[in-house]
Amino acid sequence: MRRVLIFILITCVSTSVLADYRKLNKKGNEAYSKRDIEQALKYYQEAEIEKPQEPVLEYNIGTALFDQAKYEDAVKRYSKALLTDDPAFQADAYYNLGSSFFRNEKYAEAINAYQKCLELKPDDVDAKYNLELSRKKLKEQAQNQQNEKQDQQQQDQEKQEEQDQQQQQQGDDQQKQDDQGESEQDQQQQQQQGQQGENGEDKQQQQQQQQGEGEQDKKDQGQQQQGSEGQTEQQEGKGQDEKMSKEDADRILKAIGNAEKDLQKKINRTKVKYGNYDSKKDW
Repeated sequence: MRRVLIFILITCVSTSVLADYRKLNKKGNEAYSKRDIEQALKYYQEAEIEKPQEPVLEYNIGTALFDQAKYEDAVKRYSKALLTDDPAFQADAYYNLGSSFFRNEKYAEAINAYQKCLELKPDDVDAKYNLELSRKKLKEQAQNQQNEKQDQQQQDQEKQEEQDQQQQQQGDDQQKQDDQGESEQDQQQQQQQGQQGENGEDKQQQQQQQQGEGEQDKKDQGQQQQGSEGQTEQQEGKGQDEKMSKEDADRILKAIGNAEKDLQKKINRTKVKYGNYDSKKDW
């Protein structure tokens, strides 16, 4: 059975108070042995009223609280139970204190308590075992915390990369829209320039044609004034005039052809546990 202290202490108190304290503590131990933890705790607490700060009662209350999984409260009680001059009793208090820390996953504190227990009772095999188990759990806890930290960092990095990709995609889409707008604007400007070029060429051709016709009229008038004299020279001059007009026409057609080629040019943009263990001593 579990170790529940049943100490008979010699104190300088009245016989009635001592009897009441012992009686209540005994009832508590009997209830505890029957696994009626709630009733045992009630008796221990009533005894504490009669004898406050009694290490034995602190120990027994801590034991009942431990069985109720109230480990933080048990730690407080076992810590008070350490205020005793009995090394063996103090060693057991350290043992249960370590077990309370262990169950609360405070492995560093558990290690310290088990070490204190072994200083007082070096041959305590259970304390040695739990000490090593606490060390193992502490390493696992540290590793788990490191893994959790790395996982969190990985999640944060993936989230940041996803946000960066979204921003990059938005930027690419906006750039694509801007480039498309610029390309359309360039095409419109080219079309306007081409239209202006065609109009200029037509006007220039018309002026040249009118000028050529005017010169031809003047030559015809001069030839008519000469009369019949120099008829042969007139025919030769006329042939020469016809040859010059053909050269002018060829030159104009060539200029128009070059202009059309320029208009056809385009600008294309591509963007692209150890299992359960017995935490308390058996008395």
